[in-house]
Amino acid sequence: MKVWRGSLLLILFLSAIVIVACSRGTVSGTSSSGEGVQYSAEVTNGGWFYVNYGCVQCHGLGGRGRDLMPAAGPSLVSTDFKKAFPKGPQFDSALVQMIKNGAIIEKDGVASMPAWNGILTDENMGDIVAYIRAGLPDLGLPIPGTRTGQEIYSSFACSKCHGELGVGGIRNIAASNPEQRTIPKLGGADFRGKFGSPANVRAVILHGSLVDQGRPGVVYMPAWGRIGTAEEIDRIVDYIWNFD
Repeated sequence: MKVWRGSLLLILFLSAIVIVACSRGTVSGTSSSGEGVQYSAEVTNGGWFYVNYGCVQCHGLGGRGRDLMPAAGPSLVSTDFKKAFPKGPQFDSALVQMIKNGAIIEKDGVASMPAWNGILTDENMGDIVAYIRAGLPDLGLPIPGTRTGQEIYSSFACSKCHGELGVGGIRNIAASNPEQRTIPKLGGADFRGKFGSPANVRAVILHGSLVDQGRPGVVYMPAWGRIGTAEEIDRIVDYIWNFD
């Protein structure tokens, strides 16, 4: 009887451990040092969005930003950032709103961080914030390559707004002008007729495009000239211009 009771208690104890582990929703990740680390589902999901929605192109791996890359986005791990956005629900909410509404630099008409309203959900944005709060660990996610125009198009997250192969159709739900409530299609005879030359397309990619003058919540295109190299810009222009 004592043996049976002991076995029962052991089973109940192990079951409790499994329930607690599952309730925390943790999944395996890999730290930058290569050691096995457990991260929550929110952090790992946020890391995926960070890499696949272009955040890494501006803020860099590990969130070092312009500390690592000239003229890139600000560091997300610097002392200044941590002072401006200390950990806490109020500041986490502010970061979500910044991702949702974007950020604009008025100098030279440059649009910086795009607004992801209607493209990413609040939950998606919250996951990105969770990833930032976790210190932007290296999760071993593949970084989109930038050798060909198609790879650059994916790496710069152009496909997240304009669709694969530039088919468009992504909703811009906060735009006041009905004609701007759908992100435009790229390529084809109408597109080439509108822009006239690859040089005009290149200018938009370099300087970005503000919709509703960047009103909060409206999706607009950032200025990739501050982020991509001249060679990358040339390749993506050629790729877009030849869409059919």
